[in-house]
Amino acid sequence: MKKTMIHLQGILVLWVLLSFSAIGQERWYTHFSLGGSTEFALDVVEAHDGGYMASGGYSSKGFLAKLDPNGMVQWQRTYSNLGFVTSIVATPDSGYVAASTGASTARIAKVDQYGDIVWHASYAFGGTNHYTEEVHLTPNNELLTIGSVYDGSLYRTFLLALNLNGDTLWAKTYSYNGGSGILGYSVEEADNNDYMLLVKRSATNWRAMRVNNVGDSLSSVSIPNPNSPQINQNHDAFQRTSDGGYMFVDYHYNTSGDIRFHKLDSQGNELWANTIPSAGVNTDVRAVVEAPDGGYVAAGFIAGYAQISLVKINSGGTHQWTRTYDFNAGGNDAPESIILNSYGGYTIAGYGDGANRALVMSVDSLGNLYSNHVTGMAYRDTSNNCVQDAGEAGVGNWVVQLQGNNGTYYATTDQNGAYEIFADSGIYALSINPIGPYWDASSCSNNSRSIVCPSAINGVYTVVQEDFPQDDTLTCPYLMVDVSTPMLRRCFDNVYTVSYCNYGTLDETGAYIVIEFDEYLEVDTLTIPVPWSVDTNGVFTFQIGALAIDSCGSFTIDTYLDCDSTVLGQTHCVEAHIFRDSLCLPVDPNWDGAIIDVELRCITNDSVEFIIENVGSGNMAAPLNYYVTEDNIMLYNNAFQLNSGQQLVFYEPANGSTYRLQAAQTPGYPGYKIPAVTIEGCGVNGQGAFTTGLFNTLPQDDIAPFVSMDCQENIGAYDPNDKRVYPSGVGVEHYITANDELEYHIRFQNTGTDTAFTVVIRDTLSPYLDPATVISGASSHAYQFRMYENTILEWTFNNILLPDSNINEPASHGFVKFKVQQQPGNPTGTVIENSAAIYFDYNVPVITNTAFNTIGENFIVLDVNEALKERANISIYPNPFTTQATIQLGAMYKEVEFEVYNLTGKRVRNEHWEHINQFEFKRNQLPSGIYLFRLHSNGEVIGTGKLVLQ
Repeated sequence: MKKTMIHLQGILVLWVLLSFSAIGQERWYTHFSLGGSTEFALDVVEAHDGGYMASGGYSSKGFLAKLDPNGMVQWQRTYSNLGFVTSIVATPDSGYVAASTGASTARIAKVDQYGDIVWHASYAFGGTNHYTEEVHLTPNNELLTIGSVYDGSLYRTFLLALNLNGDTLWAKTYSYNGGSGILGYSVEEADNNDYMLLVKRSATNWRAMRVNNVGDSLSSVSIPNPNSPQINQNHDAFQRTSDGGYMFVDYHYNTSGDIRFHKLDSQGNELWANTIPSAGVNTDVRAVVEAPDGGYVAAGFIAGYAQISLVKINSGGTHQWTRTYDFNAGGNDAPESIILNSYGGYTIAGYGDGANRALVMSVDSLGNLYSNHVTGMAYRDTSNNCVQDAGEAGVGNWVVQLQGNNGTYYATTDQNGAYEIFADSGIYALSINPIGPYWDASSCSNNSRSIVCPSAINGVYTVVQEDFPQDDTLTCPYLMVDVSTPMLRRCFDNVYTVSYCNYGTLDETGAYIVIEFDEYLEVDTLTIPVPWSVDTNGVFTFQIGALAIDSCGSFTIDTYLDCDSTVLGQTHCVEAHIFRDSLCLPVDPNWDGAIIDVELRCITNDSVEFIIENVGSGNMAAPLNYYVTEDNIMLYNNAFQLNSGQQLVFYEPANGSTYRLQAAQTPGYPGYKIPAVTIEGCGVNGQGAFTTGLFNTLPQDDIAPFVSMDCQENIGAYDPNDKRVYPSGVGVEHYITANDELEYHIRFQNTGTDTAFTVVIRDTLSPYLDPATVISGASSHAYQFRMYENTILEWTFNNILLPDSNINEPASHGFVKFKVQQQPGNPTGTVIENSAAIYFDYNVPVITNTAFNTIGENFIVLDVNEALKERANISIYPNPFTTQATIQLGAMYKEVEFEVYNLTGKRVRNEHWEHINQFEFKRNQLPSGIYLFRLHSNGEVIGTGKLVLQ
């Protein structure tokens, strides 16, 4: 078999990192306009993708607006053939059904995830006007629509049942002969497959009316209403509760404007009622929802629409808290609907900000909304006057951090240099992290400062403006490169993406990238979109040319992975290096001038050659250590000291093992090069195969910004939406050290039935990772990246036009990579977990697997020829063996535990002996291969090593 190996050399510099699992923000608000003078958001529902769908109307038109989980409007549609859309529900087929009011018929429409109408139904109940209040999805997926029809003299309540195709199942009307008619507002489930309706006979006569599953009237119970309570026309004022009863809210329209909660049993009888004094005069309550703790939250407004108000009671009716929100210092603000969202908080639809624009807002479980909006610009202050003059461009993708006792928040600057952070009141340290080592604050500014975010007083979002003018400390390009592919499949085309940027302070005039491909990858030179050349060794050079400050680019390379010469699970590497890669930073005066480089060579499948070389201009001032592992087992750990140009060369048998050579770098070296190299597939073992699956367990040497290594195992069956981490870690615990940088690779595939127009990936970073060190890297398609809240990463692929796998399987795949460092001081045993949510258009997100690592120490097992062997004087014969082997100890032990692990770290055997210094280990059903063992006695490890089964 042939080999796969890594060889890196040259000067690598300190990577100054570009900064950026809740999936959305918990607290936000959004005003949006559709072109009308007065716009009302009347209802809101959680969307299939974790965002929200709001409905409403303006100027006799209906509208729908799709928001993402963070409240950002993704699209909005108006419908001239619908009146105000008063109610909306999400259907199990990823669609939505909306009901509209104020027409000659009851109107209901089904729309898809993009707002396109799937079907439109109307029903005439014999009146001149139909006022549709609510559409309700039943447990058996029927649609019940309730409202009122006016026949010229009286109102009648109507109830219309449809299936999900819009076909009428049945229709009923209800009237009251002794009064002014009946108006219908809400329908909820009841026991025995019945339904409970909220209807009104007069301003002081509200009733809970029970009907069966085909709409026949069964009973009607009056809801006691002392002190002339009233309610506006809103279906959300009546809700079924988790105990099978109901909650109804109304208000007392008098000088106090108090809110009244009515708890009803399953038959509609009032169990208790409680009046909560208003926070202001003329309080109007519109909606209520049950809280996770069994209490209730009502939404209304006070003081003539001036402020939105939320009132919370516990399950017995005792008042707990009241929150008010004023978005425009006394302008019109009012809610119409409230829901409990997936984050345990509340999402409210309404209107406000003084211009009567549609409003959707989200608060946490205590009703808290951020009270401060910290915003500003980061820009190149070439005039050094701390004013952004004409021509002084902003800097994108820099991380801004706001840290205080009330939490830590992050944001990334956009392409214009703007950032924004929503935060609670408090004293904070605000700082920005420049990309690259050559930027710093202007002389009239600084990159860290203390700010005060005040408490909200009759208002929301006090704006705190803080800019970050930047100047160059050194004039020098700072180039970075990244390369990857979604996956590697034998006998298939595989497309690599190469991305690059200049985060320095000087334009680069002649950038070029050198790429070395795995020998089994055949490059399709006809498809390369940039000028290129290839030398006699198969190394490609790509001419990039001019690369301005803060600019990036990318290109793709089509390759084909050989079928016949590769085996399943074999690792294939691609290495990219962008030039120039020189440093402009001053050199440490204590550096001895030595640069340690390492190399592994497969010598005609006979032996593996190990080379440690000092490629620097100076002699090593002191000895350093190197170590060699074979299949993650430590062979030896020795010292070396080399003069300039001197090499240390030694050999190991080419037996199909995965070898790794790692050496320490000389102190003071001006870079972060890790002299480490791994080789797989040199020679074969006794079964004619070689070890796979261990290549990426330990870090590779690509932490420099201008070098990128992509080493992937070729795969057969696979999960098309997954997350991988490099290094993968040693054993089943995936052990890494507390200093290892992690690189995550997120893959996605459109396995639906239509083209995906937008893909969004959201990733909540583990608390054991440092958000300020995130590098967003190569991807299959162009994206917009941001970090927000406290460690949510988001990649948005707009207009990706990702075909479904049934139409174009190769083009249906995509990926994105990012790097991140650990938080300092992660203790041994810390488990770092990370997963991602992938959204295809507006569908339910696909949640990836959880990639994880465990912080460990001394997890590289020593071979039996090292210290533990000397301690226990262990000998094994024969080894390799076929059926059994004898394990002999140098002393008699009272008790011995013998554990055997495969190379993935899974324990496959555990045997015990007592009063013994020798025992026989029988193979039994273990398959051929290499295994690790560990010997315990009296709670201590007395020996470790390797077994080879032929």
